[in-house]
This record gives sequence, C-alpha cells and structure tokens, in this order.
Amino acid sequence: MGNRDRLQDDKKNPCKTTSRILNVRLLYFYLAILLYNVWIIMNIISRIIIIEDNLRIFMVSILIKIKNH
Repeated sequence: MGNRDRLQDDKKNPCKTTSRILNVRLLYFYLAILLYNVWIIMNIISRIIIIEDNLRIFMVSILIKIKNH
C-alpha cells in the first residue's frame, strides 16, 4: 500500500529532470560528451602504457636468456 501511495505522489508532483533553458541543456549535453571522450582517451592511453610495459618486460627477458646462453 505504501508503494501505491508513493507512485500516486510521483504522478502528482513529477521531478524535473532537465532545465527548460536550452543553453543549460546544451551545456549538460556537451559536458557529457566531453567527459565520455576523456574517459575513452584515458582508457586507450592506459592500455598503450600497459602494452609498452609488457613489451619492455618481454624484451628484457629475451635479452637475459640470450646473455645466459
């Protein structure tokens, strides 16, 4: 019964999810795009760094094996 009352209250007083001002909505949209792109770029950079580190370790291990033989 509590859920039904709560749903009826939500229908009477819906929450505002965005601004009615177009410039503010555009700002939110562009900010979301910017944050998403920064996240993607940082993800790519971190993967490149990991690959470089693994390659460096691999090359050092090969050099050690060559030196020991």
